[in-house]
Amino acid sequence: FPLGLDTLTGDGFSLSNGSMRTKYTCGVALLLAPLYVTMHVTARALGVDDGPFGNIDHLVVDLAGPIAMSMGAYLLLPFLLPLFGRARALLFLLCLFGSTGLLYYTIDDPGMSHVHSFFLFSLLLNLLHGCAGQAVTVRRAAAIGVVIGLILLIRPTNFIFIIAALLVTLNRWNHLFTEGLRPALSVLLIVPVAIMTPWIPQCLYWHHTFGHWVHWSYAEEGFDNWRSPDLLPFLFSPNNGVLPYTPAVVLFLWGCLILWQQGSKLASSVIASTFILLCWVCASWWVWHFGCGFGSRNLVEYSALFSLPLAAWTQWARSRWGGFAWGILLLLVAYQVKLVYSYGDCWFGGDWDWNEFSKLLFGPTK
Repeated sequence: FPLGLDTLTGDGFSLSNGSMRTKYTCGVALLLAPLYVTMHVTARALGVDDGPFGNIDHLVVDLAGPIAMSMGAYLLLPFLLPLFGRARALLFLLCLFGSTGLLYYTIDDPGMSHVHSFFLFSLLLNLLHGCAGQAVTVRRAAAIGVVIGLILLIRPTNFIFIIAALLVTLNRWNHLFTEGLRPALSVLLIVPVAIMTPWIPQCLYWHHTFGHWVHWSYAEEGFDNWRSPDLLPFLFSPNNGVLPYTPAVVLFLWGCLILWQQGSKLASSVIASTFILLCWVCASWWVWHFGCGFGSRNLVEYSALFSLPLAAWTQWARSRWGGFAWGILLLLVAYQVKLVYSYGDCWFGGDWDWNEFSKLLFGPTK
């Protein structure tokens, strides 16, 4: 147990009676496990092993973030290729990566859950999109269930995304319930069982450590302000506010209007409503800025969903302004890159300290 690990992780880990206690769930650990095992087996085969919390463990975390980001971006291609073609789709994904919090949480803080949740969000969208015009196999139904289970295990409030993903892709899988009772029942039976599978090790840990199969490990932390959420600072404050750190959100919302005008009214209303609900929920947390982090970090994984209206905006803007549309996206990327390479681990100014924020934009990089 490294010295100071408890305080360095926001008091997320502690030792008690010989047991490691943590308020975090094991979702990210499950995702990192294959790479962790591979790296340690390879290191031992080469005669290298520096033990727990050593360089290999740090390398696993540093590599897992970019891998999760790359896989998540790749899984969005089926939504983008019909709009752009391969070369422009790849350029769009680079802009999505560079203009959102994905950049920071991939290269600067990959140990947090956000880029891994982005991968899972993209994977669920991809699996649901692939249901179109075909019977859902047991394997696909099980995969959908396991992915949903992991998404919820990492952060239970991610049920907001799951509902949104099911609605946005409704026309891809709703035929399952018009092809007879047996296919529908098989899906309805397989998916719930698969959802519970990733929760088994977590429930075993909770029971071993706390004596309960289900345990709320965040103790006194909660959504205390749900009746009057701190929406104004959550959206606009230089202390991790949405718009100062991710102005690309404006294009996400503009894209929702374009989707509506193009006839995709369900997708448009679902994505816009998801953004509003997500802001309400996050701004209700007992500390609306979520402590040390870059921007409103709980929105980072939703870039998978918000990529759809952003793609609609990009296509619409290209048809009217040509290359200027890409110029706007690249300008947002430059803005984000400057912030990321000027930002420390925490915000130390006041909630409305714009002078301190201007130093991030116009001052030297770190």
